[in-house]
Amino acid sequence: MKEKCQNAGMPIIHMEEDGIYYIAFCDNEERFYIFGPASADTLSFAQQVSYRKRHKVLSQKYQVPKVSFAKSLNGVALVYYMLTGRQV
Repeated sequence: MKEKCQNAGMPIIHMEEDGIYYIAFCDNEERFYIFGPASADTLSFAQQVSYRKRHKVLSQKYQVPKVSFAKSLNGVALVYYMLTGRQV
């Protein structure tokens, strides 16, 4: 994902199973930032368990939060601008 960010020159969205997503970008010094995981929809119990197994999350209490794309994109766009001086 880091290489994709470096090549894109702007934030990218990475989608996983069950609508789980991450947003990532690199700043001017090639530092890598990743926001997520998040889901635009509420995940079922089975989907939460599946995520924890896929990513070897040991805490049974961990849940992927529900965050709308609009909120995530607005937040990342603000952070991206603050760190790089570039608008998306």
